Amino acid sequence: TNVVKCHPMKDPKDPEARGNDRQPTPGESAACRPYLDEQLRLIAPRFIVTLGGVATRELLGSDAPIGKLRGRWHAYEREGVRTRLLPTFHPAALLRDPSRKRAVWEDMKSLRRALDEIG
Repeated sequence: TNVVKCHPMKDPKDPEARGNDRQPTPGESAACRPYLDEQLRLIAPRFIVTLGGVATRELLGSDAPIGKLRGRWHAYEREGVRTRLLPTFHPAALLRDPSRKRAVWEDMKSLRRALDEIG
């Protein structure tokens, strides 16, 4: 699921324009956070994988760059949800910099091992 429940755009009058995406503002994220928390509570995930810096920062409450957080598991606890969280790069980052694919592959192998552990 996304952190925000709408598509933040630089120019909402031209939604199909290339490069029209933007990161959500702190206010947009805060406004949508109760919905995200309820989704996670209902799903009760065994693991969370965040794709990119926006999701990672929002769920971990960290200002550290995604490159420093990815590749290792973090504890996630909020609103009755306790699980493990694995940050990795956003797919758009892989399109911009294909050299990051190896790191994401290693992250997915870590996820696979964690899934195997729980059966």
